[in-house]
Amino acid sequence: DPNRVVHRRSEASYAAAALAKDRAMKFNKQTEAFAKSDPILEKIADVSRHRAGPLDVLVKAFDTKLRVRVVTRHATGVRGVAMAYVKAFDRYVNLILQDVTETYTVRLRHSVEVAGPAGKPGAASIAASGDAGAASRSGGVSPQLRVKTKTTTETRTRHIQQVFLRGEQVVS
Repeated sequence: DPNRVVHRRSEASYAAAALAKDRAMKFNKQTEAFAKSDPILEKIADVSRHRAGPLDVLVKAFDTKLRVRVVTRHATGVRGVAMAYVKAFDRYVNLILQDVTETYTVRLRHSVEVAGPAGKPGAASIAASGDAGAASRSGGVSPQLRVKTKTTTETRTRHIQQVFLRGEQVVS
């Protein structure tokens, strides 16, 4: 077709394509090198095998696939205990645990209504009879009900398939 216009690629276009191809090859080489390198968890485990300490316990549990008992904490004390298999860990004792059975305590607050002070005139007779109208008839003061909060602790157990536990929450 004589009216057809043929557009030729510029030199800049060829140069950009060559640069993109070089970058792609570079990333492919990096990916291959990364795939051949040791996993980071194995490196940490290898370093810890030669030393004694808390990480040595984690390495043994990880290698032999033993269930470990991890004591966890909350802001003011011990929260509970988790029994689990160690799937991964790092030097900060951050843990990824599998098949976790956790037993922990929770503080519950209950509102309880309590009669007011008994030293006022007529309060004892009203509390005993339960008749609020008697206080006004006898000239006594009606008892005031106060709301107090009582705390109790409750032990709970739950099962989690997999959980990440921050190292700062681990007691032992």
